[in-house]
Amino acid sequence: MLTDRHLLVCGGFDGNVALNDAHVLDLRTQSWLPVSSEFLQRGRAGHSAVALPRLGNAGAMLSSSSSVAAARDFVVFGGGDNEGLFFNSVFKLRADEILGRVI
Repeated sequence: MLTDRHLLVCGGFDGNVALNDAHVLDLRTQSWLPVSSEFLQRGRAGHSAVALPRLGNAGAMLSSSSSVAAARDFVVFGGGDNEGLFFNSVFKLRADEILGRVI
């Protein structure tokens, strides 16, 4: 969850190729919003992601609301291209940066 109303879906497999697209589902309007997804440089399926709270300078968790991106980082690991290549890469995404890429 990016915020309490936005869900991120990225990558996957369409039956033919691994995808490098990303979309945000707005849970209130039930509409999909495409995201400019340079962060998925290659098509990726079977990967894992976990949301982590972002800590402020004093170690306190930053606050969030439905209208502002949650104070979260996402760590994405692994996956593959479904053609025999497996990834061991790890990268971090920020929820506010992802929402800033909504097209």
